Amino acid sequence: MHVLIYIVVTIITCYCNTLIGTIHDNRHIHTPKEQLLVPLYDVWYSNFGAPLINYSYLPDILIWINILLLIPCLVYNTFIHFINVLCFLFTIRGLCIFSTSGYVSYRKKNTDVLLVTSINNSYTDMVISGHTMTSILLFCHIYDSECSSLYVIISSIITFFSIFTILLVGDHYVSDILIGLTLSFLSHYSIFF
Repeated sequence: MHVLIYIVVTIITCYCNTLIGTIHDNRHIHTPKEQLLVPLYDVWYSNFGAPLINYSYLPDILIWINILLLIPCLVYNTFIHFINVLCFLFTIRGLCIFSTSGYVSYRKKNTDVLLVTSINNSYTDMVISGHTMTSILLFCHIYDSECSSLYVIISSIITFFSIFTILLVGDHYVSDILIGLTLSFLSHYSIFF
C-alpha cells in the first residue's frame, strides 16, 4: 500500500508538470514565429543546430530503456528514495516552467511540425531538462544498486546518449541540461532524502 501511494504521488507530480507545460504551450502554439521571443544564444545550437529536429521521440525511447534496466535492480528503499528525489525535482521543474513562460526551445522556433510523444511534448519547459534529471537519477540508482556491472555500463551509455539526443533534437539549451545534471546529482546524494 505504501509503495502504491508513492507511485500515485509520482504520477500526479509528472501530470502536473505536463499540464503546466501544456498550458504554456497553448499560449504560444499559434503564435507566429516572428512574434516569439528570440531563442537564447546557445553554444551548441549556434554552431551545430539540431540535426535530428524531427525525431523528438529519441530521448523518450532511451529513458524507457533505462527504466527497463532499473526494474531488476529495484530494492524497496532505493525505490522510495528514487520516487522522493524525482518528485522533489519535478516540483522544482514545474515551478520553473510556470515562472518562465515565453521562451521556447530551438525546436519550436525552427520547425513547423508539432511533434507530441508520450513525455516529450512541451516547447516552453526551459530552465531545467526533465529528461536529463530522469536519466541521471535512473543511472545513479542503477549504479548504487546491487546490479551487475554490465547493467551499470549499459545504463551509463544509454544515459549519455539520452542527454546528447536532447541537444540533437533541439529540446533544451545546454544550460538547461547542466542545471538538470547538477540538481540530479546533488539531490540524489543529498542527506535530506
